[in-house]
Amino acid sequence: MFLFRIADAFDITNRGLGLAADTIESSVPAMLHAGDAIEFRTPNGRRFTSRIRALEFSAPANPDRPFTFLAEEGLARPDVPIGTEVWLH
Repeated sequence: MFLFRIADAFDITNRGLGLAADTIESSVPAMLHAGDAIEFRTPNGRRFTSRIRALEFSAPANPDRPFTFLAEEGLARPDVPIGTEVWLH
């Protein structure tokens, strides 16, 4: 199942790679959890599986904020370019 595309990637000190979706928090399926297997499909055709390490939500809650999550350890910004599709694996 297609979930969203990556709109931004950023390093979070002492936490790892943060990935922001092109969709808002309120439109992400409620069934999505930390630890879920996902597939990245990059614009150049590369496909690889990974896991969501953590879901990041705004405080205070803001359902109109872009959905953000932490990528699995070992991934870097060049691995997940802007426009990469994210699919539930």
